[in-house]
Formats: sequence, C-alpha cells, structure tokens
Amino acid sequence: MTFRTGGFAAFCFLVANFPAMQAATPLDPGLPDYVPVPQNLTGILHVVGSDTMDVVTFGWIQLFRKYHPNIHVTIEARSSLTACPALLSGAADLGTITRRPPDDDIAAFEAKFGYKPLILRVGGGSYAVEDHAHAIAVYVNRSNPIERLTLAQLDAIYSRERKLGAPAPILTWGQLGLTGEWADRPIVPYTARRPNGIVTAFQESVMLMGDFRVGIHERTNAPHTRVLTAVVAAVAEDPNGIGFAGFAQGNAEVKSLPIALTAEGPYVAGTLATALDQTYPLTRSIYIAINKPPGQPLAPNVQEFLRMVLSRPGQQVIAEEGNFLPLPAAIVKEQRKRLEDGPSRPVQRGGVPNSP
Repeated sequence: MTFRTGGFAAFCFLVANFPAMQAATPLDPGLPDYVPVPQNLTGILHVVGSDTMDVVTFGWIQLFRKYHPNIHVTIEARSSLTACPALLSGAADLGTITRRPPDDDIAAFEAKFGYKPLILRVGGGSYAVEDHAHAIAVYVNRSNPIERLTLAQLDAIYSRERKLGAPAPILTWGQLGLTGEWADRPIVPYTARRPNGIVTAFQESVMLMGDFRVGIHERTNAPHTRVLTAVVAAVAEDPNGIGFAGFAQGNAEVKSLPIALTAEGPYVAGTLATALDQTYPLTRSIYIAINKPPGQPLAPNVQEFLRMVLSRPGQQVIAEEGNFLPLPAAIVKEQRKRLEDGPSRPVQRGGVPNSP
C-alpha cells in the first residue's frame, strides 16, 4: 500500500489515531453485511481526494486488504478538489470528496466521457466537529422570538435569485410573522467571507448555488478567533442578526433554529440524533466519485471496495473514527442501488439535504 498525504509523519499519525478518536457512534441495525466475492482479486486501486477524509479512507483500505490481500492500494489525500481531475486523467479509480465538485470539473468530465461522474454518498458529515463536513446550524440572537425557518425563507433572506420559490426578498422580521416591535426590524444576515467550505455547502443546500444578495455581512478570521466563531459572535451582539455556522460554535447568547424543507414541515432541530439519521435538513455527507459508464460494469476492485464501504463493516470504520457519522440503512440501500444503476440521472444540486 502506498500512502501520500504529508509524508511519513502523517502516516504514523493515522495509524496511531485509527480506529478510535472518540467514542463510536451506534450503527443502524439494518445495515447490510459485506460478503466478499469468492474470486481472488488482484491488481491496483488508486484513491485520490479529500485530506479531511484521510483517516476514514485509510481505515477502509486497511479493512479492504483484510478481505482482498492481493490488491495493492495507493492513496493521495490532498483535497476534495483533486478528485474529479484525477478521475478525468485516469490517475484515480475512486475520488473521495466532502463537497459537490465544481461545475467546471463536472463539465470537463462529461465533455470527455459523455456522461457525468457517479457520486455516491458513503457517510454522514459530522455533527459538531470542525472541518469535517459538519451540519449547518442557523443562529439568531437569543432575544429574537422567531422559532423556526424553512429553506425557502432562508433562501429569500440570503439569496439574490430565490431559486426555492419565495415571491420576494425577506428583509424584515415581520415578513417571517413577528409582530409588535419586531415587525419592522431589519434582518441582518451574517456569513463567513468567501471562499469558504460551509458557505459553499449553504449555497448548495439552501440557495441552489444562487448568488448572495447585496448587503450580506461577511466575517473573517481574527487573532485567536476562527471565522465561524466570529459569525456567531456577530449574531450574539446584534439582536437583528442571523447567521450560519457549525453546532460547535453555539453559545448562550444565540439559539439555533429548527429547519424544514417546506412550510408543511416537519421542522427539525439540529441534534446528534437528527444528524445521524439525516432528518435535519442541513446535515451534510461525504462522498466517493467514480467513472462508471452507463450500462457497463465497474472494474471488480472498484465494485468490491464500494460494496464494502456501503456495508456494516464499512460504516463501522466511520463510526469508530469518530469524526464523521455512519449512514442510515435506508440511505445505504439507495446508494447501493445507484452503484448498480450508474450515472443515468444528472448530478443533483441543492435544495434537498446532502445532494451533490
């Protein structure tokens, strides 16, 4: 096995810290077992992509080689942005990613092959672990009486284009149903300065990759203060403020709001349980992208690796690593079917949770 992410020190760190960085997350009892194919698989498997997923990917590789010891595996964990170009060039069999690939990368792939890469959800993002595709919390000041929001309302607060269908921009708290002294108060939206991973994830899930409207207040890193903490601090100081960050950044001066996909509900609060079962609408996921021609089988090594990842042992690797979250059985079943069906449908955009 060949490992490239930051030299021998990084390799030793991964070995020392896998499999248990924190207590394991319970697995869905409905997850399928992994039954290896009976034939003796050989050859090489190249994995290129996310450095954030390096520990999980290394764990999958360790497990895979227990089942298939004659397969040589290489891994280059540098950035999610390296995954699609590596698939395009043939340098990778599997691309690990924590966010939707750029449109230009997908377009270049489709121009060369005539179809889009197949992007499979292989794990849940974290609940409140920074830098691990964490769920997105929407914060308002503790004094604000607003109790909940829909994705379309968030889109109308932040987006210039309102792709989720709101008829007009939402500029005051009264437009969200607040009365009395709150009716005419302006909504002051805060965000991290772009480019930023959580901002892109918010654009995908809430704004369908629309542009931010004029008047958004951006925050940056400051000495001893990371940017998402700065966003929440701004909301804590501004009674009219709203902002999004991770659940790790919450404090006593703000509150996170339950979110619904539509006005019909349900409105779901962000908790570890709702991130784990992926019912919270702003939960995120981690992915593996592959080159799968429609109607053609995958190479056996790639097929088996993905079957193992989308199984109880593969999800156990995620649970034991302790940062990301394993998937519910229903989502695993859906992704295994997509593995069989291939990239016959377009890569989805946002507006629903966890879709590239």
